[in-house]
Amino acid sequence: MVSAQLTQAVLRAAGLATSVLAIAIVSRAVGPEQYATLAVGITLAGILYALSDSGAYQIGVREMAMGVPSNAGASQIVLARAFLLAPFLILAIVVIVVLSDVGTRSVLLITVASAIPYLGVAFRAVSEAFVRPAIVGFVILSQNLVWLAAVAACATLGLDLTWFAASLFFAVCCQALFAYVTASALDRRESPQPSTARGTKLNWFTLVRQSVPLLISGLATTAYYRGHQVVVYALLPAVAAGSYLAAIRVVDAAAAVIPATITSVMLPRLSKKWGSDTDDARSYYKTTLGVTVLIALTIAIAINLLSDSISRVLLGTSFESGSVLRWLCFSLPGMSVGYISMNALIAIGSQSVGARRMFWSSWFGFAICSGAACISAVSVAIALAATEVMIATVLTYTAFAEFDKSRVPEAGWKLKDESHGEMRS
Repeated sequence: MVSAQLTQAVLRAAGLATSVLAIAIVSRAVGPEQYATLAVGITLAGILYALSDSGAYQIGVREMAMGVPSNAGASQIVLARAFLLAPFLILAIVVIVVLSDVGTRSVLLITVASAIPYLGVAFRAVSEAFVRPAIVGFVILSQNLVWLAAVAACATLGLDLTWFAASLFFAVCCQALFAYVTASALDRRESPQPSTARGTKLNWFTLVRQSVPLLISGLATTAYYRGHQVVVYALLPAVAAGSYLAAIRVVDAAAAVIPATITSVMLPRLSKKWGSDTDDARSYYKTTLGVTVLIALTIAIAINLLSDSISRVLLGTSFESGSVLRWLCFSLPGMSVGYISMNALIAIGSQSVGARRMFWSSWFGFAICSGAACISAVSVAIALAATEVMIATVLTYTAFAEFDKSRVPEAGWKLKDESHGEMRS
């Protein structure tokens, strides 16, 4: 476990470095006001990424980990995500065309359109189900490297904001292509032929059906985390909004390393352990949780101490992100623990329970962060950090409660086993 996570952690750390460097290049090239526009486009794209997933990816990894991972199974995840994406993408395009002005419309449309090639990133599921962290890390790193090179070229040539948006679209296409190529190679080399394992029998409609509870909670989560950024853009002055959105991109980059690195190894392994030894699965989750808290809190404290320097070096003096980052960094431990706990619930087939908790917690968080946006960027940062701690606490308590249910001897276990399919739907 440790070596697998260490391998991916190094690769994701490299991805973090390239992502932060790309943010620095873009922010210095376009300034706070234009950066705020691009950041809103990226936020809207992130909303679509999240809604198109809505747990379909994690459920697909879980099912393939319990059987035989395959490219065919990953294709079903792509179809499920496309089905979930379509209505939200159409709605986003209509809203942008109706509400945005001519100067920002092309930037927003291009960044939002990156959700289409992002569907292909689901082929990463094959590498995750086979527990190949190095491959997963390289696939993710490919997008960051391409985007870094593209934004550096745009900045050097003095191109306008539309080209920076196009560079993101191109980078996502590259990651999707790399994910497909690596999945195909693994499929040919690792999967026995022919196979009757359940991992090769994934059906996109079943994935959608099982994802419905997570889709509903995902709407609330997206409204809270991504939606409050749009509220910040609308309510705060341009420089303050740009400073907050730049700071949260730094935290997002860090969050992409910690929980995602751990979860990519934890999810398939916990799924297997849950099917054979529930006590071992609970112990594995508890250990993973402790490691996550230690790493995330250490990084948060480091960012807090270096917040002014990070803002000055990465973003320049035009941004006022230091004071925001000083508080925003403490959302990182909560984000990490919440992500780990939600994926643990998915691994044991209790995503419906976690989705209900997440739904109500997220709407509460959206109200708090949106209200704080009426005051200042720092107030929003404090509200976000507090909300993430609250959500993490709720999900962790829920996860342990679900693990403990499995300890009911014989009759209780048989009842849960017989209703396993219904629980996951």
